[in-house]
Amino acid sequence: LKTALLSEHTGDSKDLSPAILVTVAWVLMYYIFLFNQSAATFYVAKQRKLESKKTDGDSVASRAKEGGKAGAGEKKGRMRDVKYGARSTGLLLVVDRTVGNTSEQAIPFLLSLWLHAVFVSPASAAALGWWYVGFRAIYPIVFAKGVPVLFLSTLPNYTQIVLLLYPVCAKAMQSYQ
Repeated sequence: LKTALLSEHTGDSKDLSPAILVTVAWVLMYYIFLFNQSAATFYVAKQRKLESKKTDGDSVASRAKEGGKAGAGEKKGRMRDVKYGARSTGLLLVVDRTVGNTSEQAIPFLLSLWLHAVFVSPASAAALGWWYVGFRAIYPIVFAKGVPVLFLSTLPNYTQIVLLLYPVCAKAMQSYQ
């Protein structure tokens, strides 16, 4: 990995195809997350409509599980309730945070990937990028499990960004010496 991180980029635009493939995979993953967010919203809306036809008291608990307002037994004043409101639990929270966190990390990741590909090495940018995409892809699963399991996605992603940026910064610093 050290050799790949410090290898020289030849400047040939055809060299960039590994980074291009990672970028395309990231975009496809992002659209899958967006689709899942919309599909989950439609699913929960349909479930709520079906539950509203019921007259028993189970619908409030079920609505809370699917992402609606907290039921009577839910804790009040939790951070996630304050931060996410009515979508603070269940499926809607998972899909919303997956899209939200992926969007929040898009600029750092894509910028780091392309700076590395252009100024250091497209091959090592792609290698690190594929790891990033893989760990990002499990985000919905680990988010649903909560902390500390969530860190199985987020911490490796932060590490990939640092590994992408470090050689870029090192090269920039060398140019001043």
